[in-house]
Amino acid sequence: WQRSRAEFANYKKRIEREQEESRARVVADVMQDFVAILDDLERALQDRPTEGEAGLWASGIDLIQRKLTSVLDAEGVRPIIPAEAEAFDPNVHEAVSHEDSPDHTAGQIIGVIHQGYRIGERVIRPALVRVAKYSDPGGPSGTTSAGSSTSPRRPAGRSRRCRSPAAGSAPSLLTAS
Repeated sequence: WQRSRAEFANYKKRIEREQEESRARVVADVMQDFVAILDDLERALQDRPTEGEAGLWASGIDLIQRKLTSVLDAEGVRPIIPAEAEAFDPNVHEAVSHEDSPDHTAGQIIGVIHQGYRIGERVIRPALVRVAKYSDPGGPSGTTSAGSSTSPRRPAGRSRRCRSPAAGSAPSLLTAS
């Protein structure tokens, strides 16, 4: 009878854990929709009018944006705001473009297009960033006169895990270019 009591206690704990995980998934899905609305409000307020009725209307939109921010904050949603020259992390960043940059080393963030969001450790939307690409100092072919590669790229066949903008949050394999 002690074994059956222990099994029942473990069963209850497992069910509670599964319910909590399910709740967290639902909250993250709903918050992802609210984050998109928050982005739209922030874009609308970037060039807000300050005078007349339009200024009053913009002040009302600003209040709505602050209220939505406080709701997201109460649910544990935190922004992911990458710094320029921070190393690209495919777990929290989504590379929108790879660009040449004389001021950055390969794999560093050049600029942020959209900030990302997370709840706890779970990323509900990665930050959209521009990343410095791996330069090719050996010329267009990437080889020296002896034929050895001088490119700082990964060896052939190796790839970096990266999120594809077209696939939403589904990861895909992209090679460094």
